[in-house]
Amino acid sequence: MDCGGKRSATPLSDRRKSGVALRLPPQSKSVHWQALIASRERLTLSYACARLITVLAFFSVVFTSAHAQLLVEHFTYSNGNLGGAGIGDAVWTGGDSPNVSLTVNSTAALSGAGLAGSGGSGIIFTGSTFKKKAAAFAAQTGNGTTVYCSFLLQIQIAPSGTKACLYLQNGNSASSSPPLGVFLDSSSHLGLGKSVSTPGATTAAALSPGVHLVVVCYTFQAGNDRVDLWLDPSSLGNTNTIPSPTLTTGTASSSDASALSYVFLNHAVTQTLWLDEVRVGLNWADVTPTTMSPPLSTAPRFTQVFMSPAGLVLRGSNGPVNGAFDLLAAGNPFIALAQWAEVASDTFDSNGRFDLTNPVSTASGNFIASA
Repeated sequence: MDCGGKRSATPLSDRRKSGVALRLPPQSKSVHWQALIASRERLTLSYACARLITVLAFFSVVFTSAHAQLLVEHFTYSNGNLGGAGIGDAVWTGGDSPNVSLTVNSTAALSGAGLAGSGGSGIIFTGSTFKKKAAAFAAQTGNGTTVYCSFLLQIQIAPSGTKACLYLQNGNSASSSPPLGVFLDSSSHLGLGKSVSTPGATTAAALSPGVHLVVVCYTFQAGNDRVDLWLDPSSLGNTNTIPSPTLTTGTASSSDASALSYVFLNHAVTQTLWLDEVRVGLNWADVTPTTMSPPLSTAPRFTQVFMSPAGLVLRGSNGPVNGAFDLLAAGNPFIALAQWAEVASDTFDSNGRFDLTNPVSTASGNFIASA
């Protein structure tokens, strides 16, 4: 089978685990080992061997997740103050106590702008009492990491001043100068800023009446980090065809975030806004799902698993074209997925295939992943 050129596992960045040792039972005993390809696609491979280096006895592949989304919020709750009992209190744990300034209401349910999967209710920002609520997601950091966030927005009454209505933050502490802030002004212009209290870039035209899709991205990079914003982007659902951003700023400032781990909804000025469908993810497709892109007809799968002089070879197909993935491994197939070790990182090729070789040491009865 032609699986493309053979590649060794790509080293992980600073934010990933490396040099992970996986303890195995003595070679005289039957052992179980699992590897998982995780990314925008997750696969689980299980196999049993009678010895450490033996012929593959059996394996199975299970598709477990289609995306690397960090947060998806449809606000599928009863009407009431966001964060109140049973009204998103398990998700919107940060920020201020629940208040009428930020309420879940079915009237504010938004859809359209080409975005698929809308449901539930929405959030109404209103009144002269200024409050904020925050939801956590898995902390992200490291050069090359991108954190995307999208939401639907409809302005009912324009703000009386310029304030951020949504922002990304490291931790649960509110900020007037967040790492990434989405601003609105009294003329309904949309703004974007990095670690500033007023936008560093603003749309030339005011938002027209109706529902708008807003997508933002924070890029951790070797130089000063960058933030981007897209207003009603023309291309959705495909990480390979990201349109040019509407606004870009941040690279002139060294005030970068050490990490990002919370999204804040911020009612900080007199206004009436409807906001819905908040998504946080690691790539464009995570936060811009669309019915224009049909789902994969088959799940990514392993096609070959065998030992070679260079190490354990894992091959497979049916992945997203040029999509990224991680290799996770565990000595015990029954432990929680969160406890599996991340041992390699790579990308599917132009045909959706992968070919990884992971070095194995048998001197101490361990698998050693030099990732």
